[in-house]
Amino acid sequence: MGRGNWLDAAQVEEGSTPYGSTGSATTVGQTVSATVTSLVQRWVSSGQNRGFYLGSTGTAWPIDFYGRGDAVSTNRPKLVVVTSTGTFILTAAANAWWNTSSYTGNPSKAWFRVSQDQSPAILRFDLSSVTGSVTSATLSLVVMAFNTGHTGQIIQVYEADPPTIIVPENVASPVLGIANGYASFSALKSSGNPSLLAADDFELGGPFDNGFTPSATRTLNPATGTTYARGTIQGGGASGSGTGSANTRLDVSRGTGLRGTPDVVYEELFGQYSIYLESDFGTTQDDAIKIPAMGVQFGWWNPASGGYWQQTTGNGGYKGTGLKVDPGSGLPFEYQGHSARLVTGASPRPGDDDPYIGWFSVELYCYHLDQVGSFPGGRLFPMIAIRTEHWYTFDIRVKQNSMSGTQDALGNYSTAIADGVYEAWINGYPAFRKTDYRWRRHAEFGVQGVWIDVYHGGVSPALVDMHYRVDRVALAKAYIGPK
Repeated sequence: MGRGNWLDAAQVEEGSTPYGSTGSATTVGQTVSATVTSLVQRWVSSGQNRGFYLGSTGTAWPIDFYGRGDAVSTNRPKLVVVTSTGTFILTAAANAWWNTSSYTGNPSKAWFRVSQDQSPAILRFDLSSVTGSVTSATLSLVVMAFNTGHTGQIIQVYEADPPTIIVPENVASPVLGIANGYASFSALKSSGNPSLLAADDFELGGPFDNGFTPSATRTLNPATGTTYARGTIQGGGASGSGTGSANTRLDVSRGTGLRGTPDVVYEELFGQYSIYLESDFGTTQDDAIKIPAMGVQFGWWNPASGGYWQQTTGNGGYKGTGLKVDPGSGLPFEYQGHSARLVTGASPRPGDDDPYIGWFSVELYCYHLDQVGSFPGGRLFPMIAIRTEHWYTFDIRVKQNSMSGTQDALGNYSTAIADGVYEAWINGYPAFRKTDYRWRRHAEFGVQGVWIDVYHGGVSPALVDMHYRVDRVALAKAYIGPK
């Protein structure tokens, strides 16, 4: 982690002039205070309350303060605001701290730490009850612990400058696509639109009859006229097993050509699905939860059970080569491709009544030729948050990379060019775009389709049951868009 973002008293990003500073901390139990009138005046008048960012001077040694969850109310951080209508004594609504040399957060409800460079902290107070014109504002903190050989720390107060979180269900002007010309998903499905390749909900008798463990329940949604599947991530699985829940696909190519070559190749596809995370969804473990996406994985064509692509690389730590491979003995050709899945971030840890419980970040977990090591790194959708008990429509565009150079006997090119595209919209909001992926070195590698994959981990089993709903899956040659 870095030191975060803040604004100083001159509104300079990461500036050095604080809005206020406390007196020196010299004893445990001491209250240190800073005058922050000008900052609180601006927050109350503008309605934009970003919160306090706390740093320190003089020493790199940390100082610990009681947090908003301390059992003794007088220990908790206070903001005293005096206005033309009265005095308002506020207790912190949120406090947090982090270590700049670690990627993990810290429990912070009961206490938080501040040190020079190493441990910044943030505080936020709810100002909605404050009325009148602000004449003074004082921030007070109570010292819980510090190194007695390093007294005299001074806390500097800045304005926190966090990124704006985009909530996709509130997008004012979503990007519209071919779905905009139809009254419903069912109307789009039956439209005969030449750009639409496949579309289905989860009604029995369709492509998604199987693939859920345990079996999904099916429910008609009167708001959409479609049937959604309700899946379960089962808790208490065996250690090291992970916990899979859904594994089914909507593909548009089949390996019905010579020795399992694809019958059709789409170098660019747009996929769509809708998902709803129920109130019990979310993990507090180090492993994230994988949710559906699109990929370029393939493998070899298995004609059993109606036929499907049996992946061989691009997940589980097996990096794909992007090559068409001949295993010999007349067996089907193997296409060593790459999966691309979306994952949700971890939930706040138990015992902390975090205001963001039920909110999740989203990132792309995409295997590719240029990854370092067996597993790829995730790529965060910047400033995006989705939450439980809301429907989200994910639109995804995947365009395969181009190739150049010489070809071997199977048609594999010597060079994969870094121009593969992965793009995503959530409820019509442009949430992610990357345009330099390398996945393939053979022209028979297209885009595979939508993978309805929901999985806890990694390797850590889920601790408790979690539920989600999926609905309305489509593939097209053009952007579909929300409806």
